[in-house]
Amino acid sequence: PIQVLDIDNAQITPGSSFLCYPDTVVHFDNTTNLNCYSLGNNTQRYEYWNFGDYWGLGYDSIITWQPFSPPIRPGYTVAYPGIGTYNVMFIDSSYCGLDTAFATVNIVPKPTAGVSANPDTICEGQSITFSNSSAGGANFFTWNFGDGSPLVNTASSGNRVHTYTASGTYVVQLTASITGGSGGCSDVASVTVVVKPAP
Repeated sequence: PIQVLDIDNAQITPGSSFLCYPDTVVHFDNTTNLNCYSLGNNTQRYEYWNFGDYWGLGYDSIITWQPFSPPIRPGYTVAYPGIGTYNVMFIDSSYCGLDTAFATVNIVPKPTAGVSANPDTICEGQSITFSNSSAGGANFFTWNFGDGSPLVNTASSGNRVHTYTASGTYVVQLTASITGGSGGCSDVASVTVVVKPAP
């Protein structure tokens, strides 16, 4: 009989593809689909990694050909040097040929939340305009007006107007987040407002 063996289907799995600085550590696993392994495609299997410039020296960081045969080696943990986009390439070599997989890791600055109130003192039944001055690429915002009303979740960086119906002192919180990929980060800012009894 004629036996036809297929090349592996190279795959890599990063622990996270989106991080906020100073979080720069990513673990990569070789999750290659070992096609036809049970049929004998189990020799001459090697892996080659290019982690991008994780050494921070301005050129690719390469771990050259290393043998692996099930069980697959435990992977690599990489600490990238800072903010940036890192392109990772993995090559699987088996008796039948080569296959390549790619992944991209993005490390971005942590956002900075900012909020102010105008006015910061009102009477019951009046409204306050809250200005969002967040910076750093935040793309999702959560408003907590401190009075028990439902949280407001929005992708809009615009200002918000809120009406208070009971007197008291309220701490308003704005959470600015960067979401996406398999990770994210956030920052919280707050402002205190005073609501006086209606005359």
